[in-house]
Parts: sequence; C-alpha cells; structure tokens
Amino acid sequence: MESSSSQSDFQHVTVTGTVDIKLADLDECYPEDKPTQTLLNELSMFGPTGAGKSTFIEQFSSSHSLHISKNSLESVTQTIVLYEILNITIGGRTVLLLDTPGFSDTKISEDYVLGEVNHYLDISMLSAAPTQMLFFERITDTRKAGSSRRVIKMFKIFTDSFSQRDITIVTSMWNQLVSEEKGMRRLQQLETEFWPEIIQQGAKTAKFECTLQSALAVLDSGVERIMNGGPISRGNFAVTRAYDKTYSELIDLSLGGRIESLHLQLKMIEDNLGIEEIRSDEMMRAQLEKEREEALMLIRKFGRQLEAYVKAATQAGLGNPVPVKREEDWGDDEEEERQPECLRNTPDELQQEEVVHHHAPTVIVAASKVNGPRGAFIGKLRLVSKNIYRSARRWLKFERNS
Repeated sequence: MESSSSQSDFQHVTVTGTVDIKLADLDECYPEDKPTQTLLNELSMFGPTGAGKSTFIEQFSSSHSLHISKNSLESVTQTIVLYEILNITIGGRTVLLLDTPGFSDTKISEDYVLGEVNHYLDISMLSAAPTQMLFFERITDTRKAGSSRRVIKMFKIFTDSFSQRDITIVTSMWNQLVSEEKGMRRLQQLETEFWPEIIQQGAKTAKFECTLQSALAVLDSGVERIMNGGPISRGNFAVTRAYDKTYSELIDLSLGGRIESLHLQLKMIEDNLGIEEIRSDEMMRAQLEKEREEALMLIRKFGRQLEAYVKAATQAGLGNPVPVKREEDWGDDEEEERQPECLRNTPDELQQEEVVHHHAPTVIVAASKVNGPRGAFIGKLRLVSKNIYRSARRWLKFERNS
C-alpha cells in the first residue's frame, strides 16, 4: 500500500491519515429524518465492464482486500454499491463513491443500471453535494464496437440533465500501453470523435494509472467545479428517457436485442438437446439444461425491464395525438418487420387505433382494448417504436406460453 499522499499534492482533496475504504450504509448516509444534514461529496462511477472501476476502488483499500476486480465479460458489481473513503475529505466533507454495474454486461441492461442510479439520486439529492460523474474508458481500446457506441449515447442522454462540467472521462489501463505517445493519440481520439460535445461544454479527462496517487488526482480533478461554487443542475431522467427518440432507439438495441439473441440461443440449446448423442451424455445434457434455465431466466428478466420501460414511457407521454401510419399502409419492404416469423399466426390481443401521443418516436400503434392476462402491459404500447413493439409482443407470447 502506498503511503498517504501529501496535502500539497492536491488542490481540493485533504488527506488526514492512511487512506482506506469501507462499504457505506445508505440509510446512515441519507437518513429520512435528516434531509439537511452536513453535505456529502458523492462521485458516481460508470463505464463498460472491465474498464477499471473496481480497480479504481481497490486503490483506496489499505489491504487491497476488497477483491472486487477481475477480468471477465460479466460485471463484478451486479448492483449499485456505495463506498465511503476514509481519511480524506473534500471541502471538509465526507467522500462517497457510487459503484455501478458495468455497461455492455451480458446479464444486466444499460437501461436497468441508469434507472437504478436515477432512483438512488432521487433519494440522495437533498443530502449530497452535486453528483460528479466519472466515466471510465480503456485507453487500450483502438476501436469502438457498436455496443460501446450505444453505451456512450445512453450515458450522454442520462447526463443531459446535469451540467456537462460535472463529468470526467477517466482513462484507464495506461500501464498496458507500449508507449505514452500511443496513449496520447488515443486520448485525442476520445476527445474529438466520441466525447466532443461534452468536452466543449466543460467536461474533462483524467488519467488513472492504477495507483492511489492517480486515483486521488482523479477525485481532485472531478470535484473542481463544485468546489468553485458550481450550481446543482439536474432534471428528471425518467421523463427524459421516455421522450427522447434516440434513447428509445437504443432501448430497441439494448433490451430488444438482448431478448432476440436469447431466443436464438435458446433455440440452439433446444436443438442440441434433441440430438441423441448429447441426450445420452449425462454431463453434456446437464450443462445444456443449465444454460437453458439461465437463458429462460434472462428472457424473463429483460422482458420485465422492457415492460417497465413501456409503462414509464406511456405514463410520461402526455401530448396531443397525431395520425400515424397503420400497419396495412406499410410498404412491402416493411412486411417482414410487420410480421416477424416468431409472431405469425399469433392471436390478436389488440384493437388498433390510428393515433398516438406526439412525443412517440417511429410509433406503431395505440391499443384501446386488450384481452388476456398481460393485457394491462400491451395496453400501454402507445409510446414505443416498431422494434420495441415487436419485442414486447414476443415477450407477451413467451409469458403466455411459459
């Protein structure tokens, strides 16, 4: 463990002893009966799985005994976790770190993560200083996959209600670079190609080099604006995501895409279980049955998140109705999307109207009368895109048959 950093090393962070970290209790930090307690400095961490958030947290542990970082395609952090950093203060206030599950995780959707964070911020807003956003990026990534670009777009929509000066893009894994020069070129690419808007509006970048010193420097840089008297600026993300056309399109890819992929995976598993050689192999059959149960569990999980999104979007979608294209008016090129194979010959649950609320992106249908046990859900499909509608219908069919 590094020795405690010198007070003179930082402008805003004060080190009072050996730095350590512990799990914090949400109720103790934000008691309902003390909404005006001494303000806390709170920094929320976001980023893809494996970007270095858990490694960042472990730098504050005096014994590195947290064991929360590992190389994996799945996020080590499966839910929101609040930490308190010991023996450092910022402006005389306690420092909290809010760790979030990694984006692009195979078992956790980005919408779920952002929704949970938004709920948490609603609880903490009265007791915490303006939340600082730390978004972790691997400096070693030479190109951005489609999922990474989607994550950046969703994060930008989430932070649209905040001042962009509350955001720090934290680049990690500098120790894995062949040369510093290569890292600086990559940093310039991040600033000019992927984060130009928020950089221009006041966001900054910081280097995390897997040391306590650099971790403290990231905190010091991240809180500069609030220490200089920056105002609290935050709206309602739940409403923002309901109205935002881009966010709805990203939900198509995030939740709808996951559900479609899981159905394909489930079909492959069931096809394999139908092969005689596999059925007679006890170990292989047991493994496939385990994978099938996990796929079924994730389909239900993401389906219910899709259901929650549709309901939230509908509840927020107040406005003047406008005409939309009816299914029978779609062109031939839309026929396959209108009737995907998995939904053909499915009994109608809907009586369709020709109007929806004007906030809807690429809207398809409004339901006025619904039958069946999931009717309450399908009745909310007034504010969704065609792809979300298709995924929701598939989810309905899956629930009915399971």
